[in-house]
Amino acid sequence: MSKEVLVFLGLLFILSYLLEINFIYEHELVHKQIFEYYGINSTIEIDYFKLKGETVPDFNNVDISSEDIDRVYFLHALNEIVGYHMHALMLAIISFLIVICIILA
Repeated sequence: MSKEVLVFLGLLFILSYLLEINFIYEHELVHKQIFEYYGINSTIEIDYFKLKGETVPDFNNVDISSEDIDRVYFLHALNEIVGYHMHALMLAIISFLIVICIILA
């Protein structure tokens, strides 16, 4: 492989890592906003090494109806569905770029 291709692949790797971190944060931010809409405090925790995120709700002093609980679960499930499909699309595009780069090398 030529030096230019290796540099491009390295930059693509760094870019994909940064995109992944941004994607995780934005995804978890939606979870946080859902909780906040229903009056539930939460914090976002991101593991930059494992590329995982989690939104941890604080259910202390929360008075929420069963209907609202159902809505919260529905909105979180919807966020997961959209998030996982967008994540798969992002990985497919990056994989496509890597394959094209290897073919052109």
